[in-house]
Amino acid sequence: QVILTREQGVKVVASMGTVAASGGYYIAAAADSIMANPGTITGSIGVIAEFMQADTLFRKIGIAFNTISRGRFKGTGNSARPMREDERLMVWRVIDDAYRQFVEAIHEARGIEYESLDTLAQGQVLTGRMALEAGLVDTLGNHEDAVRFARRMGGLDSDAPLIRAPGPKKSLLERLTAEASLLWNGPSFRVSYLMQ
Repeated sequence: QVILTREQGVKVVASMGTVAASGGYYIAAAADSIMANPGTITGSIGVIAEFMQADTLFRKIGIAFNTISRGRFKGTGNSARPMREDERLMVWRVIDDAYRQFVEAIHEARGIEYESLDTLAQGQVLTGRMALEAGLVDTLGNHEDAVRFARRMGGLDSDAPLIRAPGPKKSLLERLTAEASLLWNGPSFRVSYLMQ
């Protein structure tokens, strides 16, 4: 959405609050300019996939699973059994490709050379001030500073009204249905951009 907005000629300023790490930074990197608080937690450029393994516990308490699936990798991440080596390799390939896409997006958006990004993209978090020194953000300031900066970038008066876009609203039924779907769809394979 950020890129589509910019393609329509709209200037975009990303304002980082308390935390804008990993996926938050991924989104912010697409903006024309990034402003962070000095103490913002950001960075965490990396990709992670987590799978719980509880087969020993299940056996101990007498729980067994009968799984029927079609496709060699369909049960990847099933907590009722250890992960096979071919599954680990498949997950690694997905993570590696997602990581490369993340780094390429930052390279294109920020103009940071790959050698520098290799050092920055090891999953570590940075403060806003550290991110400024590393070239991951453009300036330091709070949300109000970012609004003023965006008005200037857009050629607007300093007192131009701030219009907040409404967030998506989901009904209680939609939220419950989404949660129930997650519970009943069995093991899931999810690649995440998490701060860890």
